[in-house]
Amino acid sequence: MKTFLVLCFVTCALAAHHHRTTQAPTTTPDPLTDHGHIYKLQNEVDTMNKKLEALTRQLMLQQLYVDEKTRSDGDSGVKQLRHNHDGTRAFMSDTHSMSSINSIHDHSNYKMTVGMGEVIAVLNGLEFRTRHNDYKLRMPSKSSHAYNAIEDLPFPPVPPSVLSQPNVSAQMEEMRNYFKAWKYQNYHYRDYRKYFKPVLCYMEGGWTTNTKTLDEPFQSDRHFVDAKSWFDLQEKIRLTSYTGGKSNLENFSYLPSVIMNVRNGTAEFAQWNYRIMCHPIQR
Repeated sequence: MKTFLVLCFVTCALAAHHHRTTQAPTTTPDPLTDHGHIYKLQNEVDTMNKKLEALTRQLMLQQLYVDEKTRSDGDSGVKQLRHNHDGTRAFMSDTHSMSSINSIHDHSNYKMTVGMGEVIAVLNGLEFRTRHNDYKLRMPSKSSHAYNAIEDLPFPPVPPSVLSQPNVSAQMEEMRNYFKAWKYQNYHYRDYRKYFKPVLCYMEGGWTTNTKTLDEPFQSDRHFVDAKSWFDLQEKIRLTSYTGGKSNLENFSYLPSVIMNVRNGTAEFAQWNYRIMCHPIQR
């Protein structure tokens, strides 16, 4: 009996000691398994997303306000061109005209090229600044539906009286007579009307969703947008604008980017771009 009591006492003591040592210690709940903690974090993230989306939408509305203000200030058109003159009065500075309208100049040394310098334009309330344009006589393609597909303008035929001349020198002399008749608008001297067709050239612009890869607005033999990306162009514009400088080669454009939409808390950007196209006139 004594032996049994001693063994029972020892066994009970060991069991009590084992129960005390295996009892789980009190620790901080694991956030990965604590559902209450996860729920709290999720609520905080949702609240931050809603606030960010609200601020982004307000930024969009502020941009809309600026655009609406620009629309009410005046119509679409050319606001300013590069300055060659200045003075103590506003009318002494160049606006849409100096030695020519829109800085248009001759580039007969390039095929099908019309010289046109930089301008600040407004299209439907959106103000932007172009590079040096020097655009080519091209029109939207009539055979392709691809985005921005273009083709050369059709040229009028050569006058038969020019082709009938015996040599190149005589052809050049006869062609000069047609230019003389066109200059003085005298179709009795040479009837130039079938061979000197008017062309309407226009500037158009729009928002594009390609905000990463820089796209040339239109092809020019002399000028291009001198940047690796839209962000690179924006940084160069900021530098030249804040310091009062410019691109010596006249290859910078200020083409704005905006937040166009917000989807699931993510801002979607849009990039403004423009081009100059032409259209033949039948009459």
